[in-house]
Amino acid sequence: MAAAKHIILSDGASTDDTVETARRLRPGTLVLTNDYDPGVPAIYNQCIRAATTDYVLQINPDAEISSDSIAGLVEILDSNPRAAGAAPLIIQGHAEKTYPEVDVMGPGEHLHQKAAPLPDGPMCTWFVTGAVVLWRRAAFDDFGFLDESFFFYGDDLDICLRATRAGWSLILDPACQARHVGAGSAGDFSRKARWRKAWCMAWGHLRTVDKYEGRDACRLEARRMLRENFATAVKYALLLNRKKLIPAAARVDATRKYLRGDPWWGEPLYPQTG
Repeated sequence: MAAAKHIILSDGASTDDTVETARRLRPGTLVLTNDYDPGVPAIYNQCIRAATTDYVLQINPDAEISSDSIAGLVEILDSNPRAAGAAPLIIQGHAEKTYPEVDVMGPGEHLHQKAAPLPDGPMCTWFVTGAVVLWRRAAFDDFGFLDESFFFYGDDLDICLRATRAGWSLILDPACQARHVGAGSAGDFSRKARWRKAWCMAWGHLRTVDKYEGRDACRLEARRMLRENFATAVKYALLLNRKKLIPAAARVDATRKYLRGDPWWGEPLYPQTG
């Protein structure tokens, strides 16, 4: 990223030295600060709206990509004017334990799954993970920005659905690669971090079902999640296994709160349905 001329950092009220470090290492970085953590989609929207370039690279703080791979993604968007986004092959994992991963989704679907085998060349797809994506800035003026009713998890799925339904394409090229260390930006993966991850994943899943299948389908899915996760939480509570108890209990809590109409981690940003 040393060759990058325009870097925008939006900080969600972090308590470490992120902002100071960014300003010291790259004095030209445009730093946007918030008094509270508004959620990942809101953070990205701030950066996208502030961008003045034709393309915007969305990249998680726990991901990295080479200049050569970025150049490859730029070439894809240059050659495909109806492509809203271009994405690299994601290499997941820590240290030597890494593996390539591609999530795919078909037309009309709103849940993605792992692809096997991996593509051996560029492919059009209905989903690209939000860890690293090069977006065409003008496309957001057509299908809208990231949905800020998500806090974390599910926002990338939603934007891909809206992009493809608006007639835009998404292209993944395995010749371009990026490294993603899941939860790498969280430091020590504490009990609180594990709780919050499971909580947000459950809430985001229900928000997706609610938005694209309707409230009745959402209630059915919520009841299923309550049954399964309550039983799992009781099981691991009896076994004194906190590592597996925490995510199950978090999913139960998130499901109950979603059904009650409570917002995600923060103030409600959209009117609840039903």
